[in-house]
Amino acid sequence: MDQDAKLPLLPKAQVTPPQLPSSAGADRDVLPRARALAQRPDVRALLELREGIVRRAAERGETESASTKDQLDDLDRYLTEARTLQLKLDAQALRASTATASTLP
Repeated sequence: MDQDAKLPLLPKAQVTPPQLPSSAGADRDVLPRARALAQRPDVRALLELREGIVRRAAERGETESASTKDQLDDLDRYLTEARTLQLKLDAQALRASTATASTLP
């Protein structure tokens, strides 16, 4: 008879990777995400991203920290870019629709 068959099975050890603070991953990729959102332009998503930064900074008690302020300043620049681009796109769409409407009988 096989001796291994009589040994109790032990559960495998659970190995979990070290956990970063909850905000570390979220804050690390904020500016690349903001840049991409500004190029679309997705103003609503940028505003939500900004709100998330403010909320996480408040949870950590870092609302007045230099890094938070720098991040918000960068994000505000992307918001301005996105709003400007959206206005240009809206103006082009409006011109195109009025040009089309004026050519209709």
